[in-house]
Amino acid sequence: GEMMNDEVRTIARVATASVAASSGRASELTVTLDGADERRPAAGVVRLELPTLSSPGTHRLEIALDAHALVSARATVTYGAPWPDVLVRGPFALELEGEVGVLDGTSELVLVVRNTTPRTIAVPTLEVDLPTGAELTAASRGSIAARAARGPERSGDVLSVVLQPMPPGAVRRVPLPIRWSVGGTLVGLGVAAYAADREDRATILPPRSVTIVSRDEGGAR
Repeated sequence: GEMMNDEVRTIARVATASVAASSGRASELTVTLDGADERRPAAGVVRLELPTLSSPGTHRLEIALDAHALVSARATVTYGAPWPDVLVRGPFALELEGEVGVLDGTSELVLVVRNTTPRTIAVPTLEVDLPTGAELTAASRGSIAARAARGPERSGDVLSVVLQPMPPGAVRRVPLPIRWSVGGTLVGLGVAAYAADREDRATILPPRSVTIVSRDEGGAR
């Protein structure tokens, strides 16, 4: 009713006045998780890593400012599972082709994905385990995006890509132009491929060891 509209407008005016009054003043943001404080300058977007939030049990998260301001907060928790060390068969056949490349160079890897089921998979989804030191340049992301319906998106060491629908027998070739910033023996390049509506049934290509050396030493092995 009209009373609620007036009330909402009054709250909005007070909130706007509070923010305006605090503009130009240096504010400190305090995030308290289960009694432990993290303090940061409250300027723009503040991102915090809070590993405790992913531990079992009930948690209490409090946010406070030392000045009048509006705060929008969001917490995201991501859980992972160990990669298997053997091939897990599912709805796709997977093969990783091409050259791994050299230190400070870019790989020529291509992930070949084939639908082995008798049905069209509407939302084929890929997750790739990126080894330590694996970087994606803007050009690399563009190359992958050109073959994708959505993505690529990176969360930690996992690269996610959604492909276009795949009829039975369809094959997709997804480039993985990875730049290597770290040398030595690295473990990664595991791949999980699944239909978005059947995440519990995935084809999994286990991680592998690759040795990245400089161009003078002969490249990767």
